[in-house]
Amino acid sequence: MTSQEKSPEKDQQPTVAMEAEVEGGVDRSPHVVMLSSPGMGHLIPLAEFARCLAVHHGFSVTLVATADFASSSGYRAFVDSLPPGVASVTLPPVDVPDGMGITATISLAIVESLPALRRIVSGLKRTVRLVAFVADLFGTDTFDLASEFDIPPFIFFASNLFLLSLSLHLPALHETMPRLPDPVTLPGCLPMHWADLPIVVKDWRTEEFTWLLHHLKRYEKAEGILVNSFQEMEPETAAVLKEKNPGQPPIHLIGEEGVVRREEISAAVAELMEGEEGRAARERVKQLQVAATAAAAVGGASHQALAEVVAKWEDSS
Repeated sequence: MTSQEKSPEKDQQPTVAMEAEVEGGVDRSPHVVMLSSPGMGHLIPLAEFARCLAVHHGFSVTLVATADFASSSGYRAFVDSLPPGVASVTLPPVDVPDGMGITATISLAIVESLPALRRIVSGLKRTVRLVAFVADLFGTDTFDLASEFDIPPFIFFASNLFLLSLSLHLPALHETMPRLPDPVTLPGCLPMHWADLPIVVKDWRTEEFTWLLHHLKRYEKAEGILVNSFQEMEPETAAVLKEKNPGQPPIHLIGEEGVVRREEISAAVAELMEGEEGRAARERVKQLQVAATAAAAVGGASHQALAEVVAKWEDSS
């Protein structure tokens, strides 16, 4: 076990590894709790966001994970690489029935972990200034808990803006249609064919979809949605989503260096085949590489969006 990893949660609360401004026994520097759903695809972008807050903005972060996921070698190696300002805590094991789909399994594991999570947050509340609670798309059942402690809840959305737009529209579409149309056409988005959609949204009769819809209906409880993308990646969709709509939390495109990595775009360029067939795609990816650099730069769109979120959290009581 690494020095940063605490397992199980009853052992101790995470140590805040940053220069503290203590007032009445409470560290007044901003502290964020982040809950990761199981799977490296959920953990890595969320942890990179935590790393960015700790390294570039002086925040401290407690990264919480479920027991089954935290026991994997990949998880342990990854959290060991995080900077001192990011501490990890493991929730105790919970009993979840076998044979369920991944969405139902993750969702139920988080619901069963709420008492343990409440103890973690309660302990932190006594020693640090909690300014935000961040969960990914399967963690919306934690929002009521965050509100109990007067902590603003946020959604971290690690996918693209089309899927976010679909997520925001799906509850209303479900009420008016027997199934999604083919193709799916959403404001500001290119049409998406049925075959290219995630499996979970294709069959509305499954337990998986029921759980997904449960979470999507709770998005409106969030104070904001933090998206792992940037303006130039999906400009038309971004423009539509940033408009204020009833029941939709503010959208923050924070995909900057450390969240959307410029190196990943460079790698995509290298992998594209040479020749006329790949020329247009190569040019587009090169443009995105430049756009990602500009977005991450001081004054860039993503830098600005993240700065606004940071300023809001710093000003929290």
